[in-house]
Amino acid sequence: MSDLSSVTIICVSPLYGGNVGAVCRAALNFGVENIRVVAPKCDIHGKEARLLATGNSQKSLEAVELFESLEDALADCNTAIAFTRREGRKRTSTQQISELSKKSEGERVALVFGREDSGLSQGEVNLCNYICSIPTSEKMPSMNLSLSVGVVLSHMYQSSVQEISSQRLALHGETQTLFEHLKRMLGGIGYREGDDLNRFHESVVRILNRSKLTFQETKVLHGFIRKIEDLKK
Repeated sequence: MSDLSSVTIICVSPLYGGNVGAVCRAALNFGVENIRVVAPKCDIHGKEARLLATGNSQKSLEAVELFESLEDALADCNTAIAFTRREGRKRTSTQQISELSKKSEGERVALVFGREDSGLSQGEVNLCNYICSIPTSEKMPSMNLSLSVGVVLSHMYQSSVQEISSQRLALHGETQTLFEHLKRMLGGIGYREGDDLNRFHESVVRILNRSKLTFQETKVLHGFIRKIEDLKK
């Protein structure tokens, strides 16, 4: 599974309680429970918010943290990323949406979203480390608040799932299959069955075991062994 537990969603001065509820639901879809709201212009625990924070996201809504300023909301975060549709000399995107998952490795990352009607002020953008824009069609460039949160987290979730699947440590059965493949290849290139083959094979296995192979690395080594086998055909 992917882990976005270090991600915090910050909504600055939302106008509609329903959007806050919908943000809680969208965030929980991707395992994010840390929601902060700065100076809301609505009742974030009212009927509209509770109506859209369905199921387990009701707990996220109840746990929303309130702050008077964005500066306060960012105080314990390592990295802050401002999301804005408007770009200009002072609002050039410095972060690609496809790279966001890397920012959440080992640190608390705040994803900062602005008001539904006017977005983030320049001062609020300046408080953040990075600026990111969500690519959209010119036919409808602006996105609903909760939809924006969902799109961003979806990208982060998918990217982190791919990273985890390639970086996880190989299972015992996977390494044993690799070692058996290695032994077959050694026999095929001239190592005779017996002490020489066994000693060399055991030495290589000890080296590989100390390296704590990942699943991806076993695939690379299988490919390398197959190349050697092909040369002998």
